[in-house]
Amino acid sequence: MIAIKTVEIVGLAARAKAAWARLIRKVYEVDPLECPNCQGPMESAVEFIADDELVEITPKSTRIRKRLLLEHERKRAARVAA
Repeated sequence: MIAIKTVEIVGLAARAKAAWARLIRKVYEVDPLECPNCQGPMESAVEFIADDELVEITPKSTRIRKRLLLEHERKRAARVAA
């Protein structure tokens, strides 16, 4: 019974994702599931993002940056995590 509910939730999530993608494509004339630089699927682009990085998306660009911008902050966070 639990497996059936899980499958239903996964199916519902996929349909909701597709619906949002259609709405964004219609309103902004951009495919949110396609990388604007390489035209590949965004899922494969997400694999390159490390845990300590963020993706900034603006109307003109998409870029990856570190969560903590200053190097000494990154070192301090690494020491606290260890």
